[in-house]
Amino acid sequence: MSIALLYNRRQTTELVRDWTAHRLFDALRAEQFNATLSSADIDELTVLTHDWVRRALGEMPLRDALLIDPQRGGRVYHLLCVAFALDCCKLPADLAQRLPANSAAETPVHAFPADIRDALCAQCPALDSLLAANNNDDIALAAFSEDAPAARLPADLDALLPPSPAPLPNEVDFEPPAGWRSALAMGLALAGVALVGLPLMFGTIPSQTAGLPLALITLALLIGIRAGVAGYAGAFCFWLTANLPGFRYGSLLSLWPAIPLMLAGGALLRADRRVRALVRWIRQRFA
Repeated sequence: MSIALLYNRRQTTELVRDWTAHRLFDALRAEQFNATLSSADIDELTVLTHDWVRRALGEMPLRDALLIDPQRGGRVYHLLCVAFALDCCKLPADLAQRLPANSAAETPVHAFPADIRDALCAQCPALDSLLAANNNDDIALAAFSEDAPAARLPADLDALLPPSPAPLPNEVDFEPPAGWRSALAMGLALAGVALVGLPLMFGTIPSQTAGLPLALITLALLIGIRAGVAGYAGAFCFWLTANLPGFRYGSLLSLWPAIPLMLAGGALLRADRRVRALVRWIRQRFA
């Protein structure tokens, strides 16, 4: 007598593709499969996965472990099919012989000829409701002898590659200045502060604080954060805006010509990854 095991192929495939042997071993020890596997099956699967963990296969995806050790892999895959079983029924010998040769743990039920599917539904009355409640590709059939459970791997195991890793974000983390960048940035900043502070110490007001002092301090910041071309161009737009004659004198209407320059400077600064990293770092510190 043969056994027809109807199981959720999608869940089994996702586990084989995404889980490692170590994760499966930990899940078994945490009793995550106690509701679907018998104690004997759990003990056997625990021993098999523990063997892989001891053989340095524990951190590999299960797909790779199955390919490297097909002798144990066939039994592991069969037990995973049992873990995601939806129903199970006995098949007469004549029906078992009519099943496709590759029906062991890999063939979706809807891919069988209509007469075989009808015969399966006659043996397993719950099959109709299972097919109605699930996607046709999800229900698969594992046919095996009652005396010798199947130990075959799916034919498409090579195609079960893990999902492509997510693309790395096009952002960088803020790196405080170090080495020659730190020394140069500090020297420029001190020079800019000195050009403003020294005249004040002697009782005079600097005539153009937005000129060279602001340029030196801004340059120190850009060198310190390793800004790109966009950062330098954006900072230059703001420096130029602060040095326009109408920016400091006259009525508010005289500032309108500087607005396009300020918008362009803001857009350029926003386009620089190093400047965005600095802004994120400041927000995290004061959030």
